[in-house]
Amino acid sequence: TLESETKPLDPDTDGDGLTNADEYGIGTDPYLADTDGDTLNDGEEVTLGADGYTTDPLVTDTDTDTLDDGDEFLAGTNPKNPDTDGDGVNDGIEVGGAMDPLYWDSDGDAMPDKFEYDNMASGPALDPIDAADGLLDFDGDGIENRHEYWNGSDAWTTSPVGQSGCGFWGEAASGD
Repeated sequence: TLESETKPLDPDTDGDGLTNADEYGIGTDPYLADTDGDTLNDGEEVTLGADGYTTDPLVTDTDTDTLDDGDEFLAGTNPKNPDTDGDGVNDGIEVGGAMDPLYWDSDGDAMPDKFEYDNMASGPALDPIDAADGLLDFDGDGIENRHEYWNGSDAWTTSPVGQSGCGFWGEAASGD
């Protein structure tokens, strides 16, 4: 058995901070410091560490957002929440797409990442990492795309006008 193969005088054969007995109890490998291969050792995953989280030492991606727990640590995201900033785009997509997984508007153009991500295939397309598209006027009505978003109007067509939304600018604010 594995118990007879561990070093009897070394209670933590792999040096991950968990005793061999603890590893047997939780199902991790006492010979591998990082059982799931996510770059966090088993001891780090099961104890509340500097990152403020505990994760599953048997699963590479605890929150299933396609970002390994170790990569979440490096990105500063929550390995137990697939969408750390709550913007509707999961952390794995944001990190993989050069977006900021800690802020709802990665490019600072006043349009949420989710709105831009959902309209990346539209013509013309929005881009959550291009601040310039918020200043553009896709439908040529004199209203910037970011203002159309906040007014609840359609940035791709001048008619219909759309909902009043916040009513700050443009066609939804009585044609100002």
